Formats: sequence, C-alpha cells, structure tokens
Amino acid sequence: MPQPQDRQASILAGLIGAMVYGLLNVCLLLLWGKLPLPPLPGHDLTGLTLAIALGTGFLFGVAYRYTVRGDRNPHLWQGVVWAFSGVRTGALWQAHPHWGWLELATLGLESVICFGGAAVVLILRRDGWAMAAPLPSLNAGVEEGENLIKNGIPGAGSQDRFNQLKEG
Repeated sequence: MPQPQDRQASILAGLIGAMVYGLLNVCLLLLWGKLPLPPLPGHDLTGLTLAIALGTGFLFGVAYRYTVRGDRNPHLWQGVVWAFSGVRTGALWQAHPHWGWLELATLGLESVICFGGAAVVLILRRDGWAMAAPLPSLNAGVEEGENLIKNGIPGAGSQDRFNQLKEG
C-alpha cells in the first residue's frame, strides 16, 4: 500500500509535469500563431486547451515518476517521452484524419518538446538539482523497498523469488 510520503511525491511530480507541460504548450501555441504556417483547426489558446494540457502534464508527471524513480537507464526515460508523444499524436491523427503530414509532424514535435521538457525538469528534481528540499523526494518509497530486499525479508522483492526458483 502506498505511503503518504509516496502519494505526496506522486502529486508533486504531477504538479511539476502539469506546470512545465502547460507552460511549454502555451509558449508553443503562441509561437505557432506568429509563424507563417497554416492554422490548425481546434488548436488555439482556449481554456479547454489549457485544461487538457494541464491534465496531460499531470498524468505524464505521475507516470514518469513511477517509471524512472529507481532506474538510471536514459533509454527508458526517452522511451516514456516518445511513447506519450506517439499516443498523443496518434489520437490527434485519428480525431482529424483530414490533416496532412505537416500538421501531424508539427503536433508530434510539439508533444516531444512538451513531454521532453517536463521529463527534464522531473529528472532534475529527482536528482536534487531543481527546487531543493524541503519538498518530498520523488524517490519516496524506493529506499524502503531496497532495504527490504537487502535485509532478506521473505517476499519483499524479486531476488527472493529468484532464489526460490533457483533452489527448487
């Protein structure tokens, strides 16, 4: 069962993801309006667009925290960003099949920038380079699980299961 500290860290990661994703999304929408490119229908700066961006960023932040909190594999970090970007772009393509490749490529790039920016800030926060303490660690709960595994508590981790299978 998640501890309160773990829940606080997840909410914090979600809020960070929402703020960064929302800010980057607004900046890109404002920039898009200044460029000599064809307008994207339904892709303007409105309250609904901002609410969707904040919700998307929040969900990304929580999911990203759980994915990378105990892992130092940058390929996994990048994979999460590309997966979220691909799903968002694919959903937009399905919702607007009449859009051409330029619109979809632009929205795909927007997704990569927004999710990538949120990921960078979350990684920096996790490693203690941004927003120094007293905020709860994004690694909350990881240390406890590692200690249980190291101390050999039965059923606490995959190492015990591995040893049982190896012996039996």
